[in-house]
This record gives sequence, structure tokens and C-alpha cells, in this order.
Amino acid sequence: MSSTGQLPDLGCDFPDGDLQSLERPLGELAPELQSILDRFFVSMTVSQYYRAYGRRHWSLVDAFRGMAISYPVILWLLRWSVGTNPPTVDRLIDLVVLADHAQSAPSFAGPRFRHNVATLVANGDLQRLVCWYGR
Repeated sequence: MSSTGQLPDLGCDFPDGDLQSLERPLGELAPELQSILDRFFVSMTVSQYYRAYGRRHWSLVDAFRGMAISYPVILWLLRWSVGTNPPTVDRLIDLVVLADHAQSAPSFAGPRFRHNVATLVANGDLQRLVCWYGR
């Protein structure tokens, strides 16, 4: 099943399009792009920032899963933001900064988000999302 419908207008420089256009694989990221993602996740893991703020009382595994969902979200937004153009370092950095700030946002640390991530895990969808968006 694929998604259909128009992408919303965010009032920024994201291109117009439809959800189907986001189904295409992004392909292997250039090494300079992959290194940005690698540094983000290594930094988050080593610093344990993903456990900060509202996630202090989450189990280590739940907090790590809450951070892991950032990977498919970043790549989905990257696909959307570049349209048919190749991804750029600047665009990816903007999205990583967005994901970094989101880690401490109440809506990404509260019980509803925790429940949503747990549902993804229970259905095996978190692993599928990470693998699919990594292609």
C-alpha cells in the first residue's frame, strides 16, 4: 500500500508534490552526508542526550527507540525537502538540527509519543521504517 494525496504547504522552501513522490528510494548517501548522520547518532548515544528531559523515567531501551525514530524521520524530510534534486550537506544539517531539538520537545518525550513508539515496536514497524528509509 502506498500513500496518496498532496503534500501540505509548510510555508517554507519544501517543494510541492504528492505523498507518492516520497516513496522513491533516496539511494546511498554520499559519504559526507552519511558522516553527518553518523556523528549525530554517535553524539546522541555517547552523551545520552536521548534520555534527557522528559525521558528521564523511560527505560534505556524505550529512550533509545525514541531516538531511533529520528532516522526515518530525517530521511523522509530529506526526500521531501530536496524534491528531485540531490541531497545537500546544508539541507541535511538543517534536518539533523531539527531532530536534535525535537529530542527534548515535550511532544517527543510524553506518554503519547512513548505509546506510539511502543506500538511501532510491537508491530515490528520501527525496524521496518529504519530499514526502508535507509535504502
